[in-house]
Amino acid sequence: MSAENTTLKCMPYWWEAAPISSLPEMPLDRRVDVAIIGAGYAGLTAGLTLARAGRSVAVYDKQHPGEGASSRNGGITSGNIRLDHATLVKKFGQERADAITLEGKDARQHLYEMIAAEELDCDFVQVGRFGGALGANDYER
Repeated sequence: MSAENTTLKCMPYWWEAAPISSLPEMPLDRRVDVAIIGAGYAGLTAGLTLARAGRSVAVYDKQHPGEGASSRNGGITSGNIRLDHATLVKKFGQERADAITLEGKDARQHLYEMIAAEELDCDFVQVGRFGGALGANDYER
């Protein structure tokens, strides 16, 4: 492997074409029915569901919307759980490990259905499977 191929690029390629833009500061509501911490797929879905049910909702995130883990690793779009199935079984037992794995797959399916139902213009296409390297040791595998 040549030296120029050993550098890990941490910025997602899609941020180069569509950089994160800053949002204007806005005053916070003094009272809401539900405050959600985290503007990833799960937080935004929860906020949308609650708002449509008539609740006042505020969603907060440490970073800019679209800047967190979901934009780097795909979040629930992969349906994967960080621990492999064998480790889940060892840690929680077969039944619970199977339930955790199924929950990840169900979350991914829910996202696909939401993209279609909301008619989100996000160029989403299901194509194969991607397994990224989490660190230098994973690279050779």
